Amino acid sequence: MSERLSSLRKLMHAAKAQAFLIRKPENIFYLSGLDASEASLLLTAASAYLIVDSRYYLMAKKSRFKTLLLEGNFEEFLQKFLAKKKVNILAFESNFLTYKKAKNLTKKNTLKLIEADDWVESIRQTKTTQEIATLAKAAKLADKAMAFVKHSISVGMTELQLAKRIECFIRQSGGRSEAFQTIVASGPNSALPHYKSGRRRISQGDVLLVDLGVKYGNYVSDITRTFLLEPVAPWINELYLTCLEAQKKALAKIQTGVKLSDVDSAARALIEDKYPSRFGHNLGHGLGLEVHESPAIGPKNDNLLALDTVITVEPGIYLEGKGGVRIEDMVVATNSGFKLLTKSPKEVEEVSIEP
Repeated sequence: MSERLSSLRKLMHAAKAQAFLIRKPENIFYLSGLDASEASLLLTAASAYLIVDSRYYLMAKKSRFKTLLLEGNFEEFLQKFLAKKKVNILAFESNFLTYKKAKNLTKKNTLKLIEADDWVESIRQTKTTQEIATLAKAAKLADKAMAFVKHSISVGMTELQLAKRIECFIRQSGGRSEAFQTIVASGPNSALPHYKSGRRRISQGDVLLVDLGVKYGNYVSDITRTFLLEPVAPWINELYLTCLEAQKKALAKIQTGVKLSDVDSAARALIEDKYPSRFGHNLGHGLGLEVHESPAIGPKNDNLLALDTVITVEPGIYLEGKGGVRIEDMVVATNSGFKLLTKSPKEVEEVSIEP
């Protein structure tokens, strides 16, 4: 924790901020260990203060930070405290403090505000050994859930029925909850990347795309597998094999120091050659306390992949009105390549389901 605070104080010093107000729940957990839906963390050059109401006061007192009980209006409380500490320049997360609250903070004083939305996230990108271990457990639970999916699919059940079974399994097998709403997309619905499971009945000959994640110890996993309900048309097999080959080419590119855009292009070039304009989203994203974190693995991101960054690699091919395929895994970037965290089978014969 002290290293994280030290890194933030360096950012504060560079921006000439005397204090930093943190309101994003994931960032507060990352820095203090407090898991609260409503709290604030105020960091100064010398101290750190958790500001909470009575619901979280006893929990906050267990942290190593000084705890302040919020009574009354938040802006008035903070104004008085900042004045007491002689803070004139405050960095804050503008995405987590409303315009009205920010305006109220400066109403009765000369407080200067500095937007600092990515400060904590920039530190969160590189994972510690403990974080990677927790993410690996979340990934293992996701693999267990995906194995359950394969053996639970039956012709005639609806997408929603399968999604609900997955949700129950995740909770019963040790997951805190789903990391996000599970996607079960069958037939032509699999061509919609962020489809919401519906009442369509799963049929023989379908492509069945399942995207799920597990929350474990506040960290999340994310995996996608596409199942083929035999007998499927030849074009479906070709679609699947192309997507799998694209993922393998991207994985082969991964290691510390590589351009993120180069990882993306390794998969995108293959797909564009066979299915032009059918892969519209980025290749992947960072994972940790949130499902979507930095970095974005896309064609426009020329930043270098950092050591111990956990990312997804998820090429997809979507044919409108017909069906789509996406294959997604979690990996940790290393100096010699990557470590695979999700290990569910994905060769075509392993995802094919006979009637």
